[in-house]
Amino acid sequence: MPATPFGGSPVIMSPLVLLGVVGFVVVVVLSTLSLKGWRKIVVPCLVLAILAGAILPAILPRYGHPHPPGMRTTNNLKQIAVAIIMYAQDSEDHLPPTLGKTFPYIGVGRVFVTQRSGTSEPRSGHDVDSGICDLLYFGTGKAGGPDDGEVVVVTTNPKTATEEGYVCVVYLNGDVERHTSVPARIKALWEAYPNGRRPVPTPSDESARSDRSD
Repeated sequence: MPATPFGGSPVIMSPLVLLGVVGFVVVVVLSTLSLKGWRKIVVPCLVLAILAGAILPAILPRYGHPHPPGMRTTNNLKQIAVAIIMYAQDSEDHLPPTLGKTFPYIGVGRVFVTQRSGTSEPRSGHDVDSGICDLLYFGTGKAGGPDDGEVVVVTTNPKTATEEGYVCVVYLNGDVERHTSVPARIKALWEAYPNGRRPVPTPSDESARSDRSD
């Protein structure tokens, strides 16, 4: 039988079942006491018991089901994804040359650091580009291509994967994914560009690419 978030049987340890049992016992005890002339105490207690039975079931699941690892970072990277798209819209579809260029579109340093890393919050785009950041940036070139959904532009760094147990990925089309194990393609990307930042294509590279497409 599967365990619940509280570590016991899903039948016995269910918060709703526990509250039901406790509420039943409380009502029986307080009703018995009311026969002995304790009405002034019993009525307020019954009201409190009813309110607790209505409120606690909504509160307990939040504590019994913690957020998946990296949920806050995932939400932060969604902001970065939007900032990259906004930058591209303002720059004829060119991606930011560095991740710090997205800072003015966000204006909040905590978006660039993970929850448990201990990294100080950057105060500017310069701070982000100088390494006060828990993210790696791989964007170059222009947005708007047919393969944007396959192009990785931002990931959390390998330290996050090791210490916090997840990796978050931003794709060029704005999609954000969270993984509790590092996908092979992300490992390969880290190995190829350990500091992030793919090298900007040179004019000769662009010419060769045009020749191949022809």
